[in-house]
Amino acid sequence: MAGVSRYLAQSIVGTLRQDPTLNPLATLRAWPNLPAEALKRLNQADLSLVDRALEQGGWIWEPTDYPDNLREMESPPLCLFGRGDASALSTPMVAIVGTRKASSYGLAVAEFFGKGLAEQGFIVLSGGALGIDAQAHKGALAAGGRTVAVMGTGPDVAYPAVHKGMFAQMEASGGARVSPFPFGTPSFPSNFPARNPLIAGLAQAVVLVEAPAQSGALQTVAAALDLGRDVFVVPGPITSPAFRGSHGLIRDGATLVEHPMQVVEALGGGMIQPLPPEEGDDLSETQQAILACLNGGPMLTEAIVRQTGLSAPLVLAELTMMELDGIVKKGRDGYQRGL
Repeated sequence: MAGVSRYLAQSIVGTLRQDPTLNPLATLRAWPNLPAEALKRLNQADLSLVDRALEQGGWIWEPTDYPDNLREMESPPLCLFGRGDASALSTPMVAIVGTRKASSYGLAVAEFFGKGLAEQGFIVLSGGALGIDAQAHKGALAAGGRTVAVMGTGPDVAYPAVHKGMFAQMEASGGARVSPFPFGTPSFPSNFPARNPLIAGLAQAVVLVEAPAQSGALQTVAAALDLGRDVFVVPGPITSPAFRGSHGLIRDGATLVEHPMQVVEALGGGMIQPLPPEEGDDLSETQQAILACLNGGPMLTEAIVRQTGLSAPLVLAELTMMELDGIVKKGRDGYQRGL
């Protein structure tokens, strides 16, 4: 709750637990010395939202329900609100985080890592936001895996609204949406930094894909380092300000990774180098069109754009994904088929 210290929040929760007959909203509104912003939110609160959320598959965890890794946090949430399969939180999870304003390269890499980690049995954890978060979730779903979003709103609020379908697919696929904020909580700017440590607390490791110097994703990484979690960073172009935060972490000793299997190996799995797919196998129509351009040898990106009639950003994103998968490789003369 805005402006309420953790000590005060614990006192309020303790009082309500000792006497279940108390009306929660009336008790909170009458509590002495509550900050004005907290009172404002309480006056907007509607407990019927909680009842409806629970009837529609929502759940509430108290600290006694938390998995061990969450209890390692210095200040774990007083309660955890969720939708979907709660058991997902007790399965090994790797967080993939980064900027909302991601490059086509960053988006492709996030999806590649999400897909690769899901294929190895990890639950992919992220924040449900635009950019890197969404692509990581989508990569896991594309692999038939499970993914969990830690929301900066109530877990029943589809924010951003454009992700409503993705959130529904996450829950239908055995994943979940969780939040330290109660059902019905709308988007407040202060909520998102507050939820970042929860991502680190739930994760076994954190993969940073793309982050400028002031990215909120760096807060998640800092919380992960404080908890002793493994932190992996994907490098980017040295000329791009969008990767200044990422490269700073690499300089400070974070582990550089270029493939999801490197994360799996570091976490105790065996290194298994997947073979590139056979021509036409699991390739989209766009990828097949790009690959057909390379039958005659290497080709520059501009030439591929002209020959396929596709947009330059789409071609760049697909080439990045295909290069990561080993389908194509880049040389001085442009892109060519992988070996």
